Amino acid sequence: MWLYIIISLFDTNVKSFRRKGGGTITVYIDVLIITSVYIDFFLIKATAAVLRRPPPTAGRAVLGALAGSLTSLILLLPSLNNVLLFLLKTASAAVIVYISMGCESIWKFIRDIIVFTAVSLCFAGVCFFLSETLAEELIFCRNSTVYFNISPIVLILSTAAAYGGICLFRRFSDAAPTGGKYTVTVYTDKDSFSSFPAVADTGNSLTDVITGIPVIVCGREQLPDIAAMLPEDGVSLPKGWRLIPCNTAGSSGLIPIFRPQSVYIRCGETGRTCTADVYIGISSQPMKYGVFSPSVLRSM
Repeated sequence: MWLYIIISLFDTNVKSFRRKGGGTITVYIDVLIITSVYIDFFLIKATAAVLRRPPPTAGRAVLGALAGSLTSLILLLPSLNNVLLFLLKTASAAVIVYISMGCESIWKFIRDIIVFTAVSLCFAGVCFFLSETLAEELIFCRNSTVYFNISPIVLILSTAAAYGGICLFRRFSDAAPTGGKYTVTVYTDKDSFSSFPAVADTGNSLTDVITGIPVIVCGREQLPDIAAMLPEDGVSLPKGWRLIPCNTAGSSGLIPIFRPQSVYIRCGETGRTCTADVYIGISSQPMKYGVFSPSVLRSM
């Protein structure tokens, strides 16, 4: 199969296909690959938005999109059966998710693949509907792959508008009140945990510089057992810890952070509890309450 695709690429950069309703459409292979990279990039970002997780860096998203664009070449093949298409698309989704979002655990990895596949199917479904009705001269679907017979400017504007709509929806759906008291419970392993009071504050925008994941900041006195692991010099950190820059209203410096096994946040007013994908930062300054961004709250 892939040999057929490679031969096709070297044979000519243009392929013509006959539509079901009559007529033909010309597919430019370089345009197919470029637009596939562009679309996969936004599908990756949209998947992160649906999962309510920090989006991957632009570099990782581009690499994932480049890997996914290779699958778009199945458009050049004769019509494939649904089972083979499903296997190819699932394998492609796994590669894209692994490159762009990583693999924290097998279950989260499977979840991310399912969500990415669902987002892609929604996109492909809309495109198929348009290709069969309103935009049959602009959109061509074959082997579950979409080809846009439109100018790059139109594609850029339309995709950016769709992504902007998702981000706007996220902003309103994720909105959470900054008032009220919360209890943060940090599990370092299955049977070891500590809890401390905390408040949601939009002023805390601290995130890990590598992953973009939010950081809950607390004082040493709130997690004494965990803080006892830190050396007095604050430099030679134990395994699993690292320093990131931290700026406050009156000073700036470095703060040690670590990734706990799990974190739960309980609202004192409603009694509801949500999980939080966060790092924990230990401040050298005494703090009455831990502080986290309201964006880490999922459903309170």
